[in-house]
Amino acid sequence: MYALRKISWNEDEMLANLKDAILHSELKYTCRDFYGLGVDSLNEVEAAIQYSIQILLRADVSPQQHFRYVFLTDIESGKVFHNWEMSKLGFLLTLLNIQNKNPQFDRLKIEILNQFLQS
Repeated sequence: MYALRKISWNEDEMLANLKDAILHSELKYTCRDFYGLGVDSLNEVEAAIQYSIQILLRADVSPQQHFRYVFLTDIESGKVFHNWEMSKLGFLLTLLNIQNKNPQFDRLKIEILNQFLQS
């Protein structure tokens, strides 16, 4: 017969891990999602993300709920890359704050705002 061993869990740590997992599950967008919309430069996206984070901070909203900086490794080359994961709010806020000169991208911004105004 096997003896049962009781595992001691720190409740605060468990709750923090649960909260982190829930927040992480909401971060469904990445910088890569902007490239298909007409954005050419990671610098444009990162500048818009930084500005979006400042907006959230001024609005007294936690940026950790909407943005996460992550590192990715290419197994073949061993190179490490960084990326951002975003919630829907973080993604849309960043999209509206991207400054580029692509007319197609500007039309997308107007379309998003029109859809918001019609709902």
